[in-house]
Amino acid sequence: MITRKFSKKSSLAVLTGAAVVALVAWAGLGLTGYVLADQPDGNGQHHHGGGGGDTTPPDPVTDLAVNPLATTFDSIALDWTATGDDGLTGTATSYDVRYSTGNPAEPPFNGDLETWFGAASQAQGEPAPQAPGSAESFTVTGLLDGTTYYLALKVADEAGNASGPSNVVSETTPQAPPGAWLNETVDDPGRVAFYTALAYDPANNPAIAYTDEGSGRIKFAQWNGSAWAIENVGTGTAGVDLAFDPATGQPVMSFSRSSKLVFARKVDSAWHTRSIENKDALNDVTSLAFDSSGMPCISYLFRGRSGALLKLARFDGSSWSTEVVDDGAIARYNSLVFAPDGNPSIAYSDVTGGGSHFDTLKFAHWNGASWDIEIVETAEVAGVFAALAYDPATGFPAIVHRDDQQNLRFARWNGTFWEIETVDTGRNTNCTLAYLAPATPVISYSNSAAAELRFARWDGFAWQIEVVQRNVSVKYQTSLAIEPVAGTPSISYGDNKSNALKFARKLPEP
Repeated sequence: MITRKFSKKSSLAVLTGAAVVALVAWAGLGLTGYVLADQPDGNGQHHHGGGGGDTTPPDPVTDLAVNPLATTFDSIALDWTATGDDGLTGTATSYDVRYSTGNPAEPPFNGDLETWFGAASQAQGEPAPQAPGSAESFTVTGLLDGTTYYLALKVADEAGNASGPSNVVSETTPQAPPGAWLNETVDDPGRVAFYTALAYDPANNPAIAYTDEGSGRIKFAQWNGSAWAIENVGTGTAGVDLAFDPATGQPVMSFSRSSKLVFARKVDSAWHTRSIENKDALNDVTSLAFDSSGMPCISYLFRGRSGALLKLARFDGSSWSTEVVDDGAIARYNSLVFAPDGNPSIAYSDVTGGGSHFDTLKFAHWNGASWDIEIVETAEVAGVFAALAYDPATGFPAIVHRDDQQNLRFARWNGTFWEIETVDTGRNTNCTLAYLAPATPVISYSNSAAAELRFARWDGFAWQIEVVQRNVSVKYQTSLAIEPVAGTPSISYGDNKSNALKFARKLPEP
């Protein structure tokens, strides 16, 4: 089982002076609660920080409890009663809910709740406090199945004064059933994974290329069998894609850096980068794939003084060459795949009606001598997040994209024309496409209206839609890959709420 690497997002605080921790049995539930006793100064006031004239923190919550009926294999539901802004008076400003697999009563914490609280992971999306005495509830999501967690919370006011930790509750999540989705955090230093790309190495381990907006770097995370090993690749800002060299088994990447198109290759333990285009490669998306001879190719958008171009870069074993695929195409979104005939194909966006609004989805295929280009959809269609794949059953291409109304659209070539249908309606975006099996396309995407990461699978008759992660705000894109041996799907994505890189994998079906 892939395990979560818990982060430490808060500095550690150690109780001093007259602080006393009382351990109290949680009656009737077989749980243990810990209540932080009074920490008075000479005036009998609590002090946890804050400034200005308000130095009175909210009272700590003392009745935090688990709602076992609403707890699932990857979430724990909590209930408690609101305290106040100043003690039990007024309405507080925020909650800080923390969780950990470490028992605060055992080493290294030994009942020191402040230290335990600082070392625990912070939940995302806590509700705003209500008036004192109100019933509060919140569900901590993204947990591991079959795991015991300890949870507590603090209450803060507008001046930054924080209560002591609440009583601690514990709960063991049930074992996930077959076919369930498991989500975990891969990296969370803050502001990571606006761009992300997922692929599997030759040993069937997942690997993710992604951006770190805070440091302006491209990173690489690879599962080593027990943990995620994270490396810095080089400076870069956007358009990340990832593949593994079929000859060496080493990872390679394409990305954008200061208007340059960059190719990175890992040799032994070091990353080597080179610029293919030195200017005007302004890319939100680069798409990387290997041809039948094992040479890397990259599709990308070039925007020079004369206008926009969809271009393709090819490596011949010693040098890179570039060519124009579609002169004038604003292919901000482009997806490169090699067709069964061994030639490259690209699905991409364009603006054909004037202005700057994406209104056209296009498909280009190299016929061995020139590029055949056709319009798949136009008018009210945006072509945003265009993603291309070939059906192993027919050898025909299929494309997923988002239209102008943010509906998720799927187009498949039937040998004569494009059959087009709507997969999901209403504020859907960030889509990618793969084939789980012949004639079985699958799509990862987000629905911002429901704050969900979703997965759609064609069952031969209709699209079956599953929720992968709730209470999530997906960043720019998702990346979907199929685990080669088990044949199960997995998704990498960035979460705006936690500013973390996440990885979701589906357990095998029964």
